Amino acid sequence: MSSVFGLLGRPTRGELDARRAQRVTRVLELVERFVYDLGLLIAGDPVDLDGYVEATSARRLGDAVRPALVGGAPTRPDFGEYAQVRIEGDLLDQSAPVRTVVEFDDRSRLVGETGSTPVHARRRVRLHLLLDPGISRVLDHRIERAA
Repeated sequence: MSSVFGLLGRPTRGELDARRAQRVTRVLELVERFVYDLGLLIAGDPVDLDGYVEATSARRLGDAVRPALVGGAPTRPDFGEYAQVRIEGDLLDQSAPVRTVVEFDDRSRLVGETGSTPVHARRRVRLHLLLDPGISRVLDHRIERAA
């Protein structure tokens, strides 16, 4: 019966699964880009967020990182090899923003004057991202310490 619905314009189960998989891939690519650029910002490297992060959100992220950079001690970011990514809501609803929660361990280190790298206690970080319905831009973000 699904082939009849496919002929009438309703997507088949296979088409829905393919669309969902494509959108999940796009979410993961955008999340990875944002987290990578966050690490670059923390390290004091230049980052071009303008192409994919809403201007107010990009400015807020830069403002949050700037005080740590002014302190003088460079940071060597280390967010670990793995993260948990949770996509909230109906991923197939292409008219609504996509809410994503990313959790990872932050093992970043400050590089001291002698070149040593004292290790900070490992922190679990939760990153909330609001992506546009087309999954091409970060509309908003919030970073917090996970419990």
